[in-house]
Amino acid sequence: IITMGADATRQLVESDTLFSQTKRGIKGVYIGVIQEQDAHQWQLNARQDNLSGYGGYGVGSAAYAYKIQPGFRATLNAGTAFKAPSFNDLYYPAAFGYQGNPKLKPERSRNVEAALEYREGNTTARLSHYRNRLDDLIIINPDFSSVDNLARARIVGTGLRMSETKNNINTHVDITWQRAIDADSNNQLPRRARRYGSFGASYQNGGAQYGGDVIASGPRYDSSLNAPGNRMGGYALLNLFTRMKLSDSLKLQARIENALDKEYELAQGYNTMGRRFFAGLEWQAK
Repeated sequence: IITMGADATRQLVESDTLFSQTKRGIKGVYIGVIQEQDAHQWQLNARQDNLSGYGGYGVGSAAYAYKIQPGFRATLNAGTAFKAPSFNDLYYPAAFGYQGNPKLKPERSRNVEAALEYREGNTTARLSHYRNRLDDLIIINPDFSSVDNLARARIVGTGLRMSETKNNINTHVDITWQRAIDADSNNQLPRRARRYGSFGASYQNGGAQYGGDVIASGPRYDSSLNAPGNRMGGYALLNLFTRMKLSDSLKLQARIENALDKEYELAQGYNTMGRRFFAGLEWQAK
């Protein structure tokens, strides 16, 4: 199978804030090839983008999958990517001690991942290991006055995802262990924990479903300097939900987020939401 095409995007800023630049264009062309034979599958992709103010950037990826036996599959993926700075990153005017940096370069990355996957009935599992090399990573600078490019960053990690449905009970686990560092200073990258993940379970009883999940993260630093005063502690949040079928056309949904009203930080100096309750009715004509 071969796919190819072209696209164009025009980005505009509509805001009461006065930006020095308010528009840019992106034009791209791409091609992809997928081939499958017996237990083997290959995929190749290439893309070329031209971004206003930056010129052309080419990226590509290659993937291979092998069906070891029924239910088991091994995969290997490698690719390159780039990420353009946002208008806020580039042109946000000076306010409250912060302003954009018009000299920012796009992020560029090289990524490799190997994984073992299992799927049988209502059970799935995936164990993966990845290595990412990032050049010119866009991060907030240590004094929080603007954003800068970090010359070299490296992320090495392992992830485990599992889900199963049995006897009307669904469970899922998603855990990541990673080492995300500035390759020059060996410091931990800002706002990136070494460990994070989630666990959830739900029970289906006729037209009603009840469940919850726990989202957890280890400690992080709010600055690339990794100073003790910039350390943010780990946290775990409990969310609960229910969905009930009241009739053939009416459903009730309710959710409590951060049910234990946990105090935590995603960025130093900025409050996060406490306990929140949502409820809604969904009606569909029959």
